[in-house]
Amino acid sequence: MITDIGRSVGDFTFYKEVPKKTVWATVAYLTMLGGLFSLAVTVAVHQNVAPRILQAADWTAKTMPTLSLNDGKLTSTVPGPLEIRHPDVPQAGLVVDTLRTEPVTPAEMSQKKLIAYLTGDAVYVLTPERLETYALGQTKGKESLVVDAAFYRSMADLLVKDLLGDLPHLEARRGPHLLARGPARQRRRRRRP
Repeated sequence: MITDIGRSVGDFTFYKEVPKKTVWATVAYLTMLGGLFSLAVTVAVHQNVAPRILQAADWTAKTMPTLSLNDGKLTSTVPGPLEIRHPDVPQAGLVVDTLRTEPVTPAEMSQKKLIAYLTGDAVYVLTPERLETYALGQTKGKESLVVDAAFYRSMADLLVKDLLGDLPHLEARRGPHLLARGPARQRRRRRRP
């Protein structure tokens, strides 16, 4: 079966033999080929996408101030206007200004080349069609949320885990910040032989 895959790439006489094979041999060949392709895509994503996600989370954890959403109000460790731009994407920025009370305008967002603006009572997101406004007052009475460095790293770990499954590269990043690996699950893993 594995030799068939090698022959299908390098030996064109293989294709003359295919009509003589059984349907099950063809299905097995296609299944094996599909499995190898899936493995190759997984390895490519693991090598290229996962490190970028983790690097972006580390950059965000170092750059973004800690944000707290409590009773419909957003607060920040840096309350005044703070403009944040990733060095690789300087044409799209984000402003955190939790002291601002007046609405943000589409012209202001376009002029400053911003994709998002966080104020104390709303989140503004500029889309190609219009300026979307999400009022934070709708969260009144709900549970508090703190978005800090650990939050960004745990979200990146969860995203990579969803993309790739539970692969060993995450083990070095695991820690108390990862929500999916609570103490109970860690104990269960240690007991297995």
